[in-house]
Amino acid sequence: MPRQSRPTRGEREGGGRGGGKRRSRGRWNNGNVCDAMRTIGQRVSHYLADARVTELSEYDTIYVSFPAIKGFVRDVLPNLTANVIIISGHPFNVRPASDEDVRALLDCPCVLAWFCQNLSVYGGMDPYHIKVHPFPYGLNEKMNKLGLSILPAYKRVLFDGLNNNVTTTRSSNSSSGVNAITAATSTISATTPPNEGEEKDDRPTFVYVGPLKKVDHRGRSSDGVGGGGRENVPGSDVDRIPPHDYFVNMSHSRYVLSPNGDRPECHRHYEALGLGTVPITELDPILFRHLAGGPVVYANREWNATALERVLDPRPIVNRNLIREDYWMGWMEDVVGRRLNWNDP
Repeated sequence: MPRQSRPTRGEREGGGRGGGKRRSRGRWNNGNVCDAMRTIGQRVSHYLADARVTELSEYDTIYVSFPAIKGFVRDVLPNLTANVIIISGHPFNVRPASDEDVRALLDCPCVLAWFCQNLSVYGGMDPYHIKVHPFPYGLNEKMNKLGLSILPAYKRVLFDGLNNNVTTTRSSNSSSGVNAITAATSTISATTPPNEGEEKDDRPTFVYVGPLKKVDHRGRSSDGVGGGGRENVPGSDVDRIPPHDYFVNMSHSRYVLSPNGDRPECHRHYEALGLGTVPITELDPILFRHLAGGPVVYANREWNATALERVLDPRPIVNRNLIREDYWMGWMEDVVGRRLNWNDP
């Protein structure tokens, strides 16, 4: 792997490159699942000095945060000679890149694909562009409102379930999951009762409501324009639950309500899937098609838990690998249609 020069302030706020050794696709164990809990864009991020643009190899992956897109388009894009993959995201609700900068990124012949978090917010004027693809938001490594770290609590619940050989959820090792087009365009439908002898899901809670508010944390509605917001989403007087208790409750549920927050995609989707629980979301089935292999419930408008129980599959099959970093590396390679270069930090 090429030597890394010390980044300037601009580079620290800018893009990074993938390249070098390919990380192995390990088994479920404490080490690689811990790694998989980090947003993959942060994991592949190694900062790229402008002078090293010509050192990029074919099919390298480059992480460019949303605030850094403008500088990347201005300073790096004109000097690109290798065909590369761009990954963009940010852990906070930052300002999107301008439509002009996004267009310049997509018009560059050396940019083969752009993987972008929260496409409906950050995907520019044409999030359906042939080069544009969704990118996972990942799990939360930050502190909650109680000042407690979320990740250690999540890991304890996750591995307790794995070590106890939980049989209420069935895990797939396939990175492709279910057919993306079929799953992305499906809606809630009635299911038939289980036949005699079929596996039963004995988790005590069908739909976990959890600590939800009527509006997101900025007082806006779920579509971000203000007003009544989550008027049909059950509210809760308990908005501060210890992380361990919260994840235990989630793991004991088949589904969890997961409406939009300040952005459509949130950590809750991934927390649920990793615990074998299906998130019930408001997500657009095309712009967030990467979660079809989970699965998730798309474009939901029914938030009454009793009504949902009548129409949802009582035995959901969940691909818990969606919290693994190597799952998303494989998924992106499937989308692009070839092996990509990933940095091994």
